[in-house]
Amino acid sequence: MTEENNKQSITDNEQEVEKVEITQEDKDVKEKTTKRKKKKFFKKCEKCDEYKTGWARAQADYQNLVKETEKNRGEWAQYSERQILEEFIPVYDNFVLAFNHQPAEMSDEEKKWAEGVSFIMKQYGKVLEDHGVIEIRTVGDMFDPELHEAISEEESKEEAGKILKEVAVGYKMGNKVIRPAKVVVSK
Repeated sequence: MTEENNKQSITDNEQEVEKVEITQEDKDVKEKTTKRKKKKFFKKCEKCDEYKTGWARAQADYQNLVKETEKNRGEWAQYSERQILEEFIPVYDNFVLAFNHQPAEMSDEEKKWAEGVSFIMKQYGKVLEDHGVIEIRTVGDMFDPELHEAISEEESKEEAGKILKEVAVGYKMGNKVIRPAKVVVSK
């Protein structure tokens, strides 16, 4: 029985050695496979990072485009509004000139009519004001070539460059001059 036990023991030991060898071999194969998988994974991660960076750039470009489009849309709206108001200003000026040349003597009906027309004129002026259109100050101020257009010069006791008379009203909308004021300046 001892011999038989010894043979059995040797056979068991051989099997264990084989198991150990197989296990070591398996570990080597697994390690190589794991290394290959890690390399593939890191390559894919690098690609993912590239894609993610490209996507982030595309998002930023899109946001910039949206902002620029909104800005342009606002500028176009302002330009259109200014263009329309530029066409109405001469009509308003003529309306004011006509109103300022009323006859001194008027009947009661004519006075009522003139009062109604003055309300319309004030309403028209209010519309311009609501759109940011304001008259450029002139008489008593110093001449500014960005705001005023000198149509003549006169001798005066005032210092040179001071505005003496306003010939035509000037208008600006915000910081933009729609029409310069036409003025007479002292020499």
